[in-house]
Amino acid sequence: MASAVPARVATSHSLGEAASRVRRLYRAVMREVPYILRTYALEETPEEVRAAVRRAFRKNQTTDPRVIDLLVFRGENELYETQMHWKQKTHVLRYFEKKDMRARKPDHSEFLENFYNNAL
Repeated sequence: MASAVPARVATSHSLGEAASRVRRLYRAVMREVPYILRTYALEETPEEVRAAVRRAFRKNQTTDPRVIDLLVFRGENELYETQMHWKQKTHVLRYFEKKDMRARKPDHSEFLENFYNNAL
C-alpha cells in the first residue's frame, strides 16, 4: 500500500519562471476541456467552459512569484481531481455559475409571509 506523500509547491526564482508555469497550466486546462465536457456530461459549450477558465485565471492577477506558485499548485490539484473524476458534476458546475444567481434573493409570496408570521 502506498503511503501519502505531501505535495510540494514548486518555487519560482523569477516572475518569468512563474509566468511560464501559469501558461503551462492554462494550456493543460484548455486541452482538457473536451474531456471534461464528455466525462461530466455538461451541457455547456466548449467556448463557455473556456471563457470560465479565462475568468478564473484573470481573477487572480498578482506579481508575487510565491503567490503565483501557490495558485498554480492549487490549479494543478483542481485539474487533477477533475481528471480523476473525484468531483461530482455539481462541483464542476460551480465554475459556470453567474455571480448574480448566487446573490439573488428568493421571491417572497404572500403565503410565505403569512407562514413566517404565523398568521395562517
